Amino acid sequence: MLSYPEEIVGHGLKDLEELLFSFGISPIARREGGQTPIHSHLSVCIDGRPVGAASAKICRVVSYHLRELKVSGMHVPPTLEVAFFPPVIGGNGPYPGLYLFTGAARMIRPVLHRASGKVEYIGPMEQPFLDIACLSTDVREGITTHQEIDPTNMLSLIASLTPFSDYNQSPRNMYQCQMAKQTMGTPCHALNYRVDNKMVRISS
Repeated sequence: MLSYPEEIVGHGLKDLEELLFSFGISPIARREGGQTPIHSHLSVCIDGRPVGAASAKICRVVSYHLRELKVSGMHVPPTLEVAFFPPVIGGNGPYPGLYLFTGAARMIRPVLHRASGKVEYIGPMEQPFLDIACLSTDVREGITTHQEIDPTNMLSLIASLTPFSDYNQSPRNMYQCQMAKQTMGTPCHALNYRVDNKMVRISS
């Protein structure tokens, strides 16, 4: 069990990096007093910026405790995305590391965090590495970490808008899902600087 530094617990989290370093993450060499990561260590990034490195074991433990802090509403944003990519034997997998995201306008969805019984907001990058049960009968004790709040949540938000989807052919549901996405306009603040000529902007 990791212990939280008194100055962080008592006064709230002012710097996510300092919290990571207190958990055993080694700062990278470009920081004052930082170290050159060992080859076997995994990268630790915040919003795409490398801040440190640690062994796979430490990264896994830190990811668990960051998730505990997130669902408890303490010291870290409740929408923090904690994506731990473990090393894969043979190297056939995503680049291993601990990736944290705090930016705005990210896609997140609620699930039940079974250890605390509270709702946790997860992002698409961390979801593939979580064991999420759809029904109570799907729970595997000691393995399942999360559970869907409603069984229909296994569908995407857009797919859930399809009426009577269980009476349609599967391809029809996919077609409708893609057509519905086309009607969802997303603002593009860099439109004047883009070089592609195939993007359609829905304007009011």
